[in-house]
Amino acid sequence: MRFRTKQMLIFSLLIVLICSALMIFLLTFHKNRVVREAEYRRSSLAMHLHDDIIDMVYTGDVMQLTAIIRSIHNSVNYIDYIFIIGDDGHLLAHTFDNGFPPELFNTNFLPADKQASSKLLITNKGRVRDFAVCTVKHMPGEIHIGMNEEVFYKQINDFTKITINVAIIGLAFCYWFMSYPVI
Repeated sequence: MRFRTKQMLIFSLLIVLICSALMIFLLTFHKNRVVREAEYRRSSLAMHLHDDIIDMVYTGDVMQLTAIIRSIHNSVNYIDYIFIIGDDGHLLAHTFDNGFPPELFNTNFLPADKQASSKLLITNKGRVRDFAVCTVKHMPGEIHIGMNEEVFYKQINDFTKITINVAIIGLAFCYWFMSYPVI
């Protein structure tokens, strides 16, 4: 197909440029929003868990502690693991079925001056963000929550595919409309 005039060609190219810029803006905005939501979910879940289990950590009620963290682990699909380190530095409870992997114990250990920490780990399940929070300020003891980032990146990829398809359809319609012969 041929364009009727140079102005129509320029107009079509301008539409393509505007649609591309809008698509890039929307994708960037959506990605940043999903990342912020993921960080909020991690921190709010850790703080909620902290409030529920803090008494059990210091009384040493390991059975009740394990039951609660397993219940949370089973009810939230994007959590890969939860484990709790007591104030003496020993593992109190975890949600692993086949025993606690020793490589996780020192992967995101909190420094003395921090109350929380977040670190990306590559595991056999994919990208996992380990979020650690102190059980009590200025005292040893940590809660670790590993959340699978593949769930969040899948949302970003799905939105990207939809946006690209809509942009292609819109551009094809513009191309067809601009190149349609005048009677």
